[in-house]
Amino acid sequence: MATLIENKDKVWKQRKDEDFMGFMNRTDTELEKLMKENDVIQIPYADGYAFYEVVSKKPLKLKHLPAGDAWEVPYSQIRGLRLADIEEMLDYKKSIKNYFKPLSSIY
Repeated sequence: MATLIENKDKVWKQRKDEDFMGFMNRTDTELEKLMKENDVIQIPYADGYAFYEVVSKKPLKLKHLPAGDAWEVPYSQIRGLRLADIEEMLDYKKSIKNYFKPLSSIY
């Protein structure tokens, strides 16, 4: 079962010297970077997604990434996730990415 750890990364806090759009652009860029470099899952929620970084697989630990609307799913849903669920999500994300990869050369 998954454990949720607190996200203390300052990158997700709006700086005093930046406007809202600057904040959104910066955090969107950070999310894209994390999604390329780390295992990140996205869980559909409300009108968007809740994003979680897989910090550890054994034991399974997730960290909320407050990007976009900063949606979070209820902790009971996180707690019920198994490693097999996470691996299935990551495999699906990879397969979709590979499926559409040949189209990128057309555009």
